[in-house]
Amino acid sequence: MNNLLELENFINKEIESYSALENYMIQKRDALINSDLEQLNNIDILIQEVSGNIKDLAEQRLTLTGDKKIADFLFNLKNDINKKRILSKSNRLKNKAESIKKMNFINTELLKHSMRMVEGTVDIIVSAFKPQNSSYDSLGRKNDLKSSISLSSIVEEA
Repeated sequence: MNNLLELENFINKEIESYSALENYMIQKRDALINSDLEQLNNIDILIQEVSGNIKDLAEQRLTLTGDKKIADFLFNLKNDINKKRILSKSNRLKNKAESIKKMNFINTELLKHSMRMVEGTVDIIVSAFKPQNSSYDSLGRKNDLKSSISLSSIVEEA
């Protein structure tokens, strides 16, 4: 009975941590959409902290359950209200994890899109400078365009 309450306590803490992580993933998505690099950096730090906390909680829970999954651990116990409540919370935890997985996929796609946008912008900037490169020789001296252009008779007469 005491192990069940302790297990439930770990699951509650994991649900809280996963909820915080889910919230940070939403904020990260918004920061990516708004191209807010400072906010993105701050959120990534918070995500790393919460992820470390989740990892620690999961390790402690596995120690409590003897490296078994929650359902396997509870399978051998008598049917009681605590068991059903813990299984319900375990399912809630799984749903949170799936939601975070989906948001992580979306954020990864947003990052890829941002990178394509940056690469496209850099290509445009580089191409804007290419014509100017032909105005200079290999030593960096400006080419004399007048000598290479055939002058009309009007300029020659003047």
